Amino acid sequence: MLRSGLRLRQHLLGIRCYNIRKLKRLVKNTKGHYTCMNLGCGRALLNGWINIDINVFQKLDVFLDLTKGIPLPDGVVDFINTKDFIEHISLSEGTF
Repeated sequence: MLRSGLRLRQHLLGIRCYNIRKLKRLVKNTKGHYTCMNLGCGRALLNGWINIDINVFQKLDVFLDLTKGIPLPDGVVDFINTKDFIEHISLSEGTF
């Protein structure tokens, strides 16, 4: 059981690293345009926005646990949209 738990943790870490690289690549590709993020989007995808959610069963741009923060430097994102998301995290999870 310990080995399978370790493998799962390594797998999830690999997914997070892949998605962080993908997010940085998507932001870099918006150069010359506004960088817009749709956080906790679920099924409500917005065209031209970087759609981010934790639900791996949705077809979105980036799978990311937003309670771990957004791994980008300050001032990179121009617009953020979120709807029906903030109530799903606790105060301690939302504090970085």
